[in-house]
Amino acid sequence: MVIRVSCKKNMKRPFFATGYLIEDYEPLMKYWEFLRKEGREDILEKAFLDNEDYEILKKIAREKVGRSLAEIFDELIGRFLERIDAETALKAFREAGYKTIGLEEAKRSMARILAGWLLEAGENLKIIAFSSGRQTRRVG
Repeated sequence: MVIRVSCKKNMKRPFFATGYLIEDYEPLMKYWEFLRKEGREDILEKAFLDNEDYEILKKIAREKVGRSLAEIFDELIGRFLERIDAETALKAFREAGYKTIGLEEAKRSMARILAGWLLEAGENLKIIAFSSGRQTRRVG
């Protein structure tokens, strides 16, 4: 469990993020900042959404209509886990004012932010839609 110590208003969001699923993108912004400062471009590149992510989301939208948002979220988190550096994620959460239990939790929480961003962007781009029951519907 990640616990926020302080709350800030008017937080920045990445492109196409809406805040519908992920309220606070500050840890991701800090993660990018640390990776840039450390010259870790190979990992930084993996911390952004790419065409393959959108293609996978399209595939999910086609093949898994009606699945719960939680199921899709978990599937995407699993996909993003391998792209996260746990130590940098932990530093980013701490810098953003969160207290975390450990490296694995920080890694999973950062993967959750990326998965949420993809889902929000997917809805924004009309790839998927969320129904009122939090089931997914295919849009495009």
